[in-house]
Parts: sequence; C-alpha cells; structure tokens
Amino acid sequence: MKLVRSIVSKIGFAESKQTDFNEGIHFIFGKNNSGKTLISKSFIDTIYPQNPSLIDNDAWDTMFATFTLECGQTKVEIQRKGNKEVKIFEITSNGNTQKEDTYPLSVNPGSLSVNCLSKLHGLFNKDTFAILCYIPSPLDTQYYSKDFSDSMKSVLLLDRSLYYYAFSRLFTDTINKTGNYQAHVLAEIQNKIKHCKTKLDLLQLKEQKQKKHRAEIQEVNERITSYTNDINELQKKIEACNRYMDTLVAIDNVKKQIEDVNGQIEALEEKLETIEKYTKLIASKYPQFKDFSSEKRNNIHAMQNIYRQIQAISEEIETIIFGQESKNHALARNLLIINIILALGVLFIFLKPVFGITSIHRWLLVSLLILIQISSIGYYLIYVMMHSFKKIVLPLQQQKETYQIKLETLLNQNGISLDGITIDEIYEFLLQYFEEYNEYNEKQIDLLTIQKEIDESTSIDILAEEKRKLESNVKMLSDELHNLQEDIGIAIESAEHCMTIKMSLHNELDEKKALLVESQNKLDNIPEEIIDYEDEKNSILQEIDDLEKELKTINEKDRLINIIITSFDTAMQRYFRDRFNILTGKIKILLQDLTQNKFGKIDEEYIKKIITHSINTPNPSLKYCIYVAAIFALYELLQQELPNIHLPLIIDDPFVLMDEETMGEFIKILQLWVGNRQVIIFTHNSNIKKLCAVTEL
Repeated sequence: MKLVRSIVSKIGFAESKQTDFNEGIHFIFGKNNSGKTLISKSFIDTIYPQNPSLIDNDAWDTMFATFTLECGQTKVEIQRKGNKEVKIFEITSNGNTQKEDTYPLSVNPGSLSVNCLSKLHGLFNKDTFAILCYIPSPLDTQYYSKDFSDSMKSVLLLDRSLYYYAFSRLFTDTINKTGNYQAHVLAEIQNKIKHCKTKLDLLQLKEQKQKKHRAEIQEVNERITSYTNDINELQKKIEACNRYMDTLVAIDNVKKQIEDVNGQIEALEEKLETIEKYTKLIASKYPQFKDFSSEKRNNIHAMQNIYRQIQAISEEIETIIFGQESKNHALARNLLIINIILALGVLFIFLKPVFGITSIHRWLLVSLLILIQISSIGYYLIYVMMHSFKKIVLPLQQQKETYQIKLETLLNQNGISLDGITIDEIYEFLLQYFEEYNEYNEKQIDLLTIQKEIDESTSIDILAEEKRKLESNVKMLSDELHNLQEDIGIAIESAEHCMTIKMSLHNELDEKKALLVESQNKLDNIPEEIIDYEDEKNSILQEIDDLEKELKTINEKDRLINIIITSFDTAMQRYFRDRFNILTGKIKILLQDLTQNKFGKIDEEYIKKIITHSINTPNPSLKYCIYVAAIFALYELLQQELPNIHLPLIIDDPFVLMDEETMGEFIKILQLWVGNRQVIIFTHNSNIKKLCAVTEL
C-alpha cells in the first residue's frame, strides 16, 4: 500500500488542500497551522473511521478528506464526509471508476467490498494500524501516554499461518462475550428450572380457581346488562340537556331579532316624523325658494360669481388709492426737504460772502439754485397730473358698474325689486339672500337623504309581520323546552341549573362506564371453559428433565474448553514472550544507531518498561527515540512474517526537539532503515531545506 494523494478541507482552516506524495522518503515542509497534523491524523481516521478518532468528532463535523492509495495493481480512493459516511472508489489504470461503495462510519470492517481494505481491517484494528503507520509529534504527550501494549501484542502474534493471531482473537472474543462462561450458563439453566417449578405451583392454583369461574361469569353478565341500560338512559338525558341548552340559545337569538325589529320600527317612525318636520320647516322659513326653476337657481350661482367679482374690484380700487396717496406724500416730503436745503443755500450765499467769488458770480449761483427749486416743483406737478386718481381708478369703476348692472338684471329675473335700495343695501341683502339659499339647499339635501333611507328600508307593515312570526317562533321553542324538561325528569330553573344537571349526569355516566369496563375486563379474564392442565404439567416436567441433561452436558464441555484454552494460552504466551524478546533486541540495536549512545547504555529491560509504560522517563527526546525505534522494529518483524503487507508511515514533525546537526543524523539513520517502505515526514523546521529536497504545503 502506497499513499498517492490527499485532499483535506476544513471550514475556516483549509480549503481543499491537496498534497501529492512520492515513494521512499518524502519530506514535506509546512509552517505552523498549515495542516500537517490534520493531514496525518485524518489519514488514520479515514482508513479506520470507527471511534475513537485521532481528531475530535466535533472537528470532523466540518471536515472533508480524500486519500488515494495504490494497492498492488489497484488504485483506491477513499472519501470521508465529516461524521456521516465514507465512500470507496476502485479506479482502473486509465483513471475510470470501476467500483463504488458507500457505507456509514459504524460499518463492520469485515464487510468492506474492496479486497485490500477488507484484508487490512481483518488483520489490524485501528490502534494497531495507527501504531504501525503514524508517529505523532514528540510534543503530542497525550498520544504517548496511551498504552500500546495490546496493539504491539497483536502485531507480534501475526505469523505466516496466522495461527497465534487467530487464536488470540478467538480467546479474547470468548472472554469478552461470555465472561465467566460456566457461571453464566449454569445460572441461566438453574433459573429456567426454578421457573418451571414455579409454573407447576401456579397450575395447581389455577385448578382451584377454575371452580369459581362459572359463578363469576353469570354475576358479571348481570351487572353488565344493568350498567348498559343505565348508560343508555343517562345518554338520552344528557342529549335532552344539550337540546335544552340549544333551545335556550335559540330563544335568546329570536328575542334579540324581535328587539332588532322593534328598533327598526322605532327608527323608521322617527325618520317619518323627521321628514314631516323638515317639510314644514322648509315651507314656512324658505317660501321664496319654493318651486324654484332651474333658471333661477342658475341665476343665483351667477349672482354669487358677480358678487365675488365686484368685491375683488372694490378691494383693488382701495389698494390703488391707498398706494398712490402714500407715493404722493413721500414725493412731496422729499421735495420739501430739497427746497428747504436750497433756500438755506441761497441765504448762506447772501449772508456770508464766499472768498474768491465776485458779486456777479454770486448772483449766478443764486439763480441756479432758484431754477432747481422751480424745476422740482414743476416735476411734482407733472407727476401728480400723470398719476391722477381718475386716470388709474376710472377703468376699474367702469368695470364695477358693468357688473352691478348685470347683478341688477339677474335680481329682477328672480323677482327681486331694487326700487329705493342703495348699492350698499343691495350687497347686504345679497349676503342674507345667499345665506338663506345655502340653508335651504342643506335642508333639502338632509330631507332627500332621509327619504332615500326610508325607500331602501322595509315598510312598517312588513316589519310588523316579521315581528309576529318571531313571537310565534318563541312560543314554539318554549313548548319544546317544556317537553325536554319532562324527558330530563327534573324541573330546570335556568341555563346554569341545566349545566349543573348535565355535569351531574356526566359524572354518573362516567361512573357507570367505568363500572361497565371493569366488569367487561373481569369477564374477559374469566375462562369460559374448564381447562385440562394435565398435558401442561407433563410438558413442564419434561422441560425440567431436558434442562438437567443440558446442564450436565455444558459442565462437561466447559471442562474440556478450559483445558483447551489453558493449553493454547500457555503456548501463545510463550510465543509472545519469545517474539517480544526479539522485538526488544531489535529496538536496542536501532536505538543505538539512532542516538549514537548519547543517552548512555540502555538495556533491554529498561526498554520493555518504557514501551509498556511500567516506568516513565523524564527525558522526552529519549522517550521519542525509543518509540520511533520500536515502531520500525515492530514493522520489521511484521515484514518477516507477512512480507506481502506493505504499509506507509507518516511521521509528524520529528525535528521539533532537534538542532540542525541532530536532524542530519536522524535523516541518515531513517534512510538506512526505510528500505522500500514509503515514509512521509511533515515538519515546520525550515532547516530541513538545507539538508534534503522538500515539498512545501
């Protein structure tokens, strides 16, 4: 078996990290947390997915691992999907999938269809395979604390015939499954004999009880008949109570319908009164709008529009007049200030002679100032003439008069005389006239709404007939209540009283049903026929005789099995002891080559105690070297007995406790030991690049 490729993916750590592996010694460099240990341990957990796992099960939940192996002429691809399942693909030389199997993690290894994996699982359990194919980092103290004596023993017992290995597994399985075989089997048979004797005693009691069965059957049947009649009667009364309650609800519903109809009648009568009231009010308060034609209604709307236009023009005239007067006042004020300043200038010139100015020049200057004053006064007069009130306001007043004429025409068309009424009185009249017309329209709308509601509702006669039918229905339901009360047999005062009676009937019914079930169960348990127990007695006696013979036979077999087990166990222990001594000798030799006696002379007894955890060494480097030598020595013995078994070896970070010189010596020793075995070494020590060719993760 050779490891060709690995693909490991873990959420949050590695995304489909692929690594290709070479034959012989293959050094792979990777920084810390690059996935070296993950790949190493996931290889073991994928080949042997059964618990316990080298990687935590929680970590496997988010992992996916694929390993490609060469097994002779066959290439096998193994995929593990977390903690769910494992898939195995047999791949031909051209890369096509020849066979595919999927199995759960808990599958029996012996059932694997792939021949090389089935053979592998048949020879090694997971712990043994891990010891042969994986050397963890020296810092993995938890792994080294495990006792691998059992796994080592299973390898040492593997011979060419697999005789000792097969007997070891048979002996172990026998002990694990049966425990103390003799005690277990004997106790089981004795319990069976005791049980048979107990059954004989019970048969005698049954014969005595059988005499009473006939009388009990008759008595129970009579009780069943009585209980059945009582139950039927109680069910009828409960049904009558239910109908009584339903009838009460129906009466309440009908009464509510009567109240609703009464409400409808009252509401209809109230609306009729309102219509009459509104009709009288409109006729008395707004007679001028009675029989109003559509032309007059249109005239009113036109008058409202004209009235609004007249109001707007009046407001505009007032605004213009106020604004022009303000402008004139402001201009006059400004001219007055200028003229005062000019007059003061003239006085200043005359009263205080100016140096350098002759009398003629003074007069010229005074004339100029006077001319300016006259010009400003002329400008003011021209401005006032150009912006006179008549020029601006007159067109608006003419427009207003035009609207007033239209308004008078419309008023005359509606029969409203304006003789002797001023224009201001007309406006006040119109406001009152429009307000009354709006009130008249609102009253008319209210009246029409009520009339429409009456038209859509039912007439009083129909409502009265409906009320009569409902009252008749109430009487019929009341008569039904009286009949139901007679069926119940109790005078019912109210709905609450009826519920109380019903609950009491239910309780009585439950009691009768319980008694009926009890009687039926009792009847079912009473045999109707007299049974002859003689045959059963003979059968039990025969069973006791057979058990006693079986007990005798088992005692004899157990004696023979103990003789065989003792003999073979002695031979197996002798064979293991010889093989273990050979293994210790090989470890000692390999350890001397590996350490160059740096730790002093180490005898075989010390090595035995270390690898069996009889003692512990305070030196982690020495412990690691003994462990490495033991793995190689164990694999060498395996090859001698089973030369066709080839297993890869993965070493995780062996240089973590070594300097560069020690690393070089370790590599040289490994190269001598490896032979044709595939060895994959993961390391984070960058000095490895100086010593040999490496592949980087």
